[in-house]
Amino acid sequence: MSNVERGSGTVLAIMLIAGIFAAGFLLTALAVTQQTRWQVQTAADLGAIAGASAWRTGFNPCDTAREVVNRNASELINCELRPFGTVKITASLQLNLLGGHRITAYAVAAPRGP
Repeated sequence: MSNVERGSGTVLAIMLIAGIFAAGFLLTALAVTQQTRWQVQTAADLGAIAGASAWRTGFNPCDTAREVVNRNASELINCELRPFGTVKITASLQLNLLGGHRITAYAVAAPRGP
């Protein structure tokens, strides 16, 4: 081995290890983003169902939906009442990972008929 090539294996090993760490970080970020997406969608779904049920029983649908969404660690962005007690919910959560972005989910529910 000549002196010019000396240490090239070390550099190659360091680059390989750095690549493995970068890939691991990106996969972790993807998993956290997907888990947060599911969390916000669940909050929106539950909020819409709770709002539609509240409308049927005479309570304020949007207040009920807001409480349910907040208890699921998300933020109610919009609550829209539609005909026949249908409730459309927009829930959101700020994800502070890789520069931060907001994840938003929508859900629509209507009360069960008599």
